[in-house]
Amino acid sequence: LDTNISVSGLTINSGGTFTASDASPRTLTISKSASGSSTTLTNDGTWANGTGGSTVVFTGAPSSGDAVHAVSGTIAFQNLTVNKTGGSSNIGASFGANSSLTGTLEIGSGGYISTNPPTGFYGTGSILKFNQGALATYDVNALDKTWSTTEIPQNITVASGKVRVNDNRTATGSLIISADATLEVSAAKQLTINTALTNNGTLTLKSANGVGTATLETPSSISGSGTYNVEQYLSDITSPSSFRNWYISSPVSAAAATVITGTANNILYERNESNNTYPTATSFVAGRGYVAKIAAGNSNVYTFTGGNLNNGSVTVPISRTTSITKEGFNLVGNPFPAHLKWLQTTADTYGVMTTIWYRTYNSGYSFQTYNAQGDMGVPLDASGYIPPMQAFWVRKIAAGSGNLTLNSTNAVHRSDNPLRAPAQKSGVPNKILRLEVQSNANVDEALIYFNANAANNFDGFDSPKWFNLNDTIPEIYTVADAEKLVINGLNSIQLDTEIPLGFRTGNTNGNHNFKLKATQLQNFGTETELVLIDKGITPTETVLNEGTEYTFNSLAVNSTDRFSLVFRAKGSTTGGCCFGTFENKVRIQKNDNNQLLVNCDNNALKNANLTVYNAAGQKLIEQSITESRTTINLALKTGVYLVKLQSEGKIYNVKVAI
Repeated sequence: LDTNISVSGLTINSGGTFTASDASPRTLTISKSASGSSTTLTNDGTWANGTGGSTVVFTGAPSSGDAVHAVSGTIAFQNLTVNKTGGSSNIGASFGANSSLTGTLEIGSGGYISTNPPTGFYGTGSILKFNQGALATYDVNALDKTWSTTEIPQNITVASGKVRVNDNRTATGSLIISADATLEVSAAKQLTINTALTNNGTLTLKSANGVGTATLETPSSISGSGTYNVEQYLSDITSPSSFRNWYISSPVSAAAATVITGTANNILYERNESNNTYPTATSFVAGRGYVAKIAAGNSNVYTFTGGNLNNGSVTVPISRTTSITKEGFNLVGNPFPAHLKWLQTTADTYGVMTTIWYRTYNSGYSFQTYNAQGDMGVPLDASGYIPPMQAFWVRKIAAGSGNLTLNSTNAVHRSDNPLRAPAQKSGVPNKILRLEVQSNANVDEALIYFNANAANNFDGFDSPKWFNLNDTIPEIYTVADAEKLVINGLNSIQLDTEIPLGFRTGNTNGNHNFKLKATQLQNFGTETELVLIDKGITPTETVLNEGTEYTFNSLAVNSTDRFSLVFRAKGSTTGGCCFGTFENKVRIQKNDNNQLLVNCDNNALKNANLTVYNAAGQKLIEQSITESRTTINLALKTGVYLVKLQSEGKIYNVKVAI
């Protein structure tokens, strides 16, 4: 071609050569207005683009149905445009198996791609350009072939109009939004940009009632002078005199506080270690957590705008002040428009615990807890993937001030992303015991799990309990080194060893029923069973299977004195191993080497002697008891043994099953 030309079709026969341009750029326009798909460009010979640069335009003015241009043969396009010149229907293009593109595929007014481009269609540096006009909207739906999910475009440009992404999409290279153009990602959908984002127009992440906000995995480079809008639906509470609290942060730098407070009666709080404060700043600070109190009647989509998307490293000041109730607890926020993975390395690097806490509401406030070192959460679906715009609690280990740095390289997409409810997580490792206590509709949980890298004392595998201190909500916990725990990571199971179980309630009605059950017993095997010991007025032992409920009554209490847990070999007895009463002045247990352990509370034994006999009455060993914890140096085989304990003129006998 040495000039621009319009035809209704082009066929290159075998042995023929078509050169699409001379030394100047040339445009070949192929027009088709009849509905249906038909081949308008066939190459059975040789296609050459020429030196000036070539553009092929598929167009037409269809009105009785879409007109689709089909391509046959091997054609390496430089530039392509698909648009219509008129008519009420649209223009499509369908590429053959050997088509490819090195330049720009422009989708103009009414244009689209009707079939998935072939493998390898988009060359390095190629661009998919939406340029359908200022007032037009192009919807990228699940089955859209223009922005394909099978042959992903290298780079995306939104040159004019609006592109609305209604399904998850990726740009493997860069994405550019031109001035006066808009890219909108629908609620709960995901957009990934791998290389660079340039926004000189408008980028909006939508939200809606019942679904999460759209998420964006940002590249390392973000530039441009455009506008960012990130929406979040926040609901009120039904009572006309109440507020609903949402723990939030902003993914947009310099978003104005008036996004919340600009609606009548709403309140925005900051939180520090000791109290609530109204923010003195007029805009959100990246990485800081806030409490948005949404007044009755103000359920709505709230739009965070102003400045750029937070990206890269975000540094958040944290502190630990001694002698205050919430010593070391800091409310921080996910500053990115995607889920932020909480990592043990983050905690180790910046001197905070490996645990994070979410303040949630379900028939009363509670704390969801996640421990990164053990990858365990309470409740079960609590994970280390922090939803976008979610505020969460961390705890600084050492006194003084410091910084916590959050990085967008740890931000990812998740399929479930509403505020306050952490995302789903896959399977959980090792042996797990998940306990639940219930009073009416109020529920609380505690978790015990076993990890070969954990210690039995307080360490990074453990998560402190954050109490609600609400009289109507019962709470349970375990203890390590005087720390009350919601997640307790232990090294290994010590059969017949008591694990104290703490219980707290503000209830003053002694006839009020509580229910305690094991909601998860995982990977313990059929040879091990769990026993709940109740040392109350009527001492009892109950074997807890998964789902088994134990009902009890209690007045107000906060203690580990009443309940304990024992893992034991199935079929053996626990209570029979005790001398004296359930105050457990003396208890005999068994370790993993089948040796007997003698535990004495408060040096209960003086000048004591212990003798072990087998079932035939033969004496196997005799040993003095001089410490509060003594191991009997004899490995016992499976069977029943008589243990005789003599102290201060008194003799106790008990049978022990191994």
